[in-house]
Amino acid sequence: MKHIRFSYGAILILGVAYAVFQVISLPVTPFRLIDSTSYLNFLPIRSATYPLILRWIGPQLTMLAQPVVYATAATALSLCLMMIGRGAPLAFAVLICCFFNPEVNRCHAQIMTESLYLTAMLVFLVAVVGFFRQPGWPLAMITALVAGLAVTVRPTGYALLPVLILMVLMARRSYFQY
Repeated sequence: MKHIRFSYGAILILGVAYAVFQVISLPVTPFRLIDSTSYLNFLPIRSATYPLILRWIGPQLTMLAQPVVYATAATALSLCLMMIGRGAPLAFAVLICCFFNPEVNRCHAQIMTESLYLTAMLVFLVAVVGFFRQPGWPLAMITALVAGLAVTVRPTGYALLPVLILMVLMARRSYFQY
């Protein structure tokens, strides 16, 4: 039991340490790429969620929030893996892969949707794992809402819609087999 509590604590400490390190490592101002202007100017070619966030809290706070919400989502996924009994090695491996990816870490300092979209993907995975652990309409709805949010951040989130259908069909099939 102490081993499990230690693992949960270590995962939480790693998550907080990553968030603090990423925030401390951020540049003074966010990196602006060619596409950043289209988000900042709320151009109609962009999905609305990210430009709304930029308008609501501003580019500077958005840049600070991106690594924090990403660290929270990655930590939640790792803790979720621990809870379903997959063990500490897998939970730590997932966390390390999420935190030590240089491409992902670079995204947090940019005015682009990549960081927020990756966060939405991690939350989607947590919701799917939760759904398979305890299938039911409440978790199916939460998973669908997360997928819908991912679509509003980045249109490639539409690829999650078939996953929702397959998820429900797979859970239904396994539920009725017993």
